[in-house]
Parts: sequence; C-alpha cells; structure tokens
Amino acid sequence: MSKRDLSLSIGYYQYGYKKGHSTELAVFSLKQTVSHYIKKGSTIFATFLDASKAFDNVLHAKLCNKLLDRGFDAGIVKCLYFWWKHQQFSVKWGNCYSRRFITEKSVRQGGVMSPVLFNVYMDMLGQSLMHLGIGCKMGNIMANFLFYADDICLLGS
Repeated sequence: MSKRDLSLSIGYYQYGYKKGHSTELAVFSLKQTVSHYIKKGSTIFATFLDASKAFDNVLHAKLCNKLLDRGFDAGIVKCLYFWWKHQQFSVKWGNCYSRRFITEKSVRQGGVMSPVLFNVYMDMLGQSLMHLGIGCKMGNIMANFLFYADDICLLGS
C-alpha cells in the first residue's frame, strides 16, 4: 500500500494532514452542522478537545498493529518497529545532558511520515465514534465529531 493509498483511507471526518482538507473546511463543516440544527430549532452541543502532546503518546506496538490491519507491508512495519525500539533519546538542559533512554511511544514532531502515522492511529477512534450512532445526524449523515490533527470536536444534540 502506498502512502497515497494509506492517506486516502483515513477517516472521512479527519481534516488534518490530508490533501484537499484544511481548517477552513473543518470550520465550514462545523458551521453547516450547527446551522442545520439551529434552523430545526434544536439544541446542539459541542465539546472541543486539544489532545496536547498527542504525537508524543502514540504507542509503537498499537500503531504497528493498526498499520498491519490496514494491509501495510509487514516488512516496512517491522523496520519501523525496529527503528522505534532502538532509538535513544536524551534531554538537554543548558549544557547538561540526561542519561540516554528509550521510549515505547511517540512519532517525531516534524517527521515526514508522522502526520500519516498519527492519522492511522486516531482513525479507529473515529470509526468507534461513528458506529456509536450518537450525536448529530443530518439525513443519512452522522456528524458526531470532527478531527483536525490532534484537535477534536465532539457534537451532540
């Protein structure tokens, strides 16, 4: 599966890190949903969450399983897992460095693959929310959440 195929299979309601998607499109979707409910005279509730440090909390083993579940090449997933397991980090404070340590989680901030990997990691949450069937519905469209990278908007009526 190519990077292009992988990114296209990311959930419909994820607006971050996807070609042709933007904050403006996410805001437009939110405004359309709110407008629909106001016109119907219904109440709508929105909760906004910022999953701060989200890239730092991606568990490597879970991400690998999610990649394999999507049909990603097992050899590449093994290479990624090996790389993650053997990375060593240290913290610099002034002129001092901490001891080196290994972490079981995180995708690199600014890494070329990190946005796609993060979207794959978060996509199951979106699928779970969608299958709950709770939230805002407009005709046949369930609009109970919007993701923009690590920002989440939960919608209910």
